[in-house]
Amino acid sequence: MSSCKNEVIPTQKIQLDLLNNYFEPIDSLDINEVKVREPLSVGAIYSIEIKREAINRLYFYTKSDLIISANLQVDPKTNKIRIILDKRGKVSFALR
Repeated sequence: MSSCKNEVIPTQKIQLDLLNNYFEPIDSLDINEVKVREPLSVGAIYSIEIKREAINRLYFYTKSDLIISANLQVDPKTNKIRIILDKRGKVSFALR
């Protein structure tokens, strides 16, 4: 007799949706080794698929040369995350 378990097998990639609610545009950002040199205007969402890492390091570079950083620990079962940069520069995360 055999049984079948419903297991979620993690993929090698994770989808990130970045929402910029900061008061100024983001000029560029770094996520681990991925460098995004595309500006992200206020209120805009940027989607990217990156290699899954245990801890992801995010760096937002603003128009006024401010660097905002955050670390993101990802559950192996999570495939999509929304990253929100609020108007005060605080980074928060929401599962999608």
